[in-house]
Amino acid sequence: MGQRASLRRLLSPRVGLLQGTTAGGGPGGNPASVGGGKRWVLWLAVTAAVLSVVAAVGIYESLGEEDDLAAYDRPVLDFFALHRLSWLTPAVAAFTRIGSAPVLSVILLLLVGILCWRRRSLYPLLLLAGAAAASVLLTVALKNALDRPRPPYELAVPPFETSGSFPSGHTLNSTALALVLCYLMLRFSRPRPLKLVAIGVALIYIAAMGVSRLYLGAHWLTDVVSGWALGLLVAALAVVVDRLLLWRAPAVIVAPPAPGTGGESPGGDPVSA
Repeated sequence: MGQRASLRRLLSPRVGLLQGTTAGGGPGGNPASVGGGKRWVLWLAVTAAVLSVVAAVGIYESLGEEDDLAAYDRPVLDFFALHRLSWLTPAVAAFTRIGSAPVLSVILLLLVGILCWRRRSLYPLLLLAGAAAASVLLTVALKNALDRPRPPYELAVPPFETSGSFPSGHTLNSTALALVLCYLMLRFSRPRPLKLVAIGVALIYIAAMGVSRLYLGAHWLTDVVSGWALGLLVAALAVVVDRLLLWRAPAVIVAPPAPGTGGESPGGDPVSA
């Protein structure tokens, strides 16, 4: 019985973040108070998810008529093909490998592992793993279903990709997982400078990954933009799941991190509280 309780505590979204009870924020409490009082986080995530779907569908519909954003596919491809630099291309090729599933998984496991250790909870890992699985499944399903041809090999940098071009898997997966990791940092970390750094690094990484796919000629512009949109969709859905779990497990007291880690002291978190 005691082992079951310990396991539930380890997997709970409250552990290392929220413990105790509130006067509202969950079943039987105030339904307007999601996760202890930040309903706007949930609605922001829902709005982002809806807008992401609208953007991705709009981009795909433009492909057949080659208008709107699709009209810039070839000009952007030609621009990067004409302006590649011999010293920069190997660096960009090395950077874009970070967006591949094996390398990205190792980096994220390391970062989220530190977060789990500091918070004494496996919940951040479970949330990130769920987002990763959804991201990969969405990427594979769309690539196989749409089977869009890649840009001409003569305008691309080897090694050449053979899977479908729409959407950009590197961009989609990197966007989804970087945003979820950033959200976890905001949700579990107290120091404001750390949160600002997390936001900045995530946004720069996401933008750079998309541009690297264009620079190498691995994708059309519409593939990359759709990857950004769908990656945002996956991340937004992960946030929605997290906020709903918090609503069903209301609490307001932040538990201290593991002894000796030098982490946050008990107190509220502006994203989670």
